[in-house]
Amino acid sequence: SPPPAPAPAPAGPLAPAPGTALTPDGVCCASCCSLCIFYSGIPLLVLLYIVYIGLPLLAEAGGIHINRLDSLWFVMIAYSMNSAAFLSEIIRAAVKGIDSGQLEAAYAVGMTRRQAFSRIIVPQALRISLPSLGNNIISLLKD
Repeated sequence: SPPPAPAPAPAGPLAPAPGTALTPDGVCCASCCSLCIFYSGIPLLVLLYIVYIGLPLLAEAGGIHINRLDSLWFVMIAYSMNSAAFLSEIIRAAVKGIDSGQLEAAYAVGMTRRQAFSRIIVPQALRISLPSLGNNIISLLKD
């Protein structure tokens, strides 16, 4: 008899990106993808409210009192979460934009995975992502 069909991937705004497998190896990738979609999709002001009001409530439930922290810490946490989501998408798109033949050619000349990424993939991905990274930094400074 044929093997059972795999379960369908979840749909909706927090579904993992197409091509992301929900295997034990892809669980971390799927959860990170979902967090990036959530943090980049929520308005920054709403994220500020969630961090400023919700984080102390969550910490107090765990027995940690962070109400006396300066408000600037909560602003930095919210901005970091938001910009990290956008930066991860920029870097992911830049790495995916490199032709797979580049990696295969690096393996063909005997490079390890680390060497291939540091000498072949990262320089090309940096060139591709530089305009978007600059726009993100300008947007972060402007907000």
